[in-house]
Amino acid sequence: AGRRALPGAAGTALLQARLQLIAGEEAGAAALLDGLLTPDADADALAELTVHLADAALAREQPQEALSWLTVFTSRFEALFGTCYELRLAIFRLLAGAASPPDQLLAGAASLLGANRKSARQDLTREPLWRVVGGAPGRLLDTGEAAALIGRSTTFLAKRLEARTIPWHRSATAAAGEQVRLPEPALLAWKAVMDAHKLLD
Repeated sequence: AGRRALPGAAGTALLQARLQLIAGEEAGAAALLDGLLTPDADADALAELTVHLADAALAREQPQEALSWLTVFTSRFEALFGTCYELRLAIFRLLAGAASPPDQLLAGAASLLGANRKSARQDLTREPLWRVVGGAPGRLLDTGEAAALIGRSTTFLAKRLEARTIPWHRSATAAAGEQVRLPEPALLAWKAVMDAHKLLD
């Protein structure tokens, strides 16, 4: 969608939404974006701010509420303006961040691939989409345990962990300090996506 000249009220609301995001008020920004979603809206500006909202939720390690809102918002957005890969990618990043179960990640990946197969294959395998920030990541594995779980070499796991192209979670304990580990549930969901779409072949 192309940019349109914004009426004064719409331009002011977009600015207010930006300020809400800067202030860490995703809920307030979401309410403003909901109000701006009309057939004559600036689709590009709305999509851009919506992606920023997802970024902010992940940065604050609270993806679930943003995910629920963005799923509905994207459906409404696409009904007006057609398929939007960027919003579907933002949904997927929130799904991964929330350590969503395999069926939800599989649906999210299928949605991405349906929107733009080439970009989706690139993003799902080579971009750092997979940080788990949800409250309960499950059992945390080292590379040896994770490699045995998914039938890959420790070298394979170590390279992907370094590139952040596999699920990972940062944890801290008094004894060990801060560590980056692989959450078992998210790792199994990641493997389901990779296997279903043959993304590692």
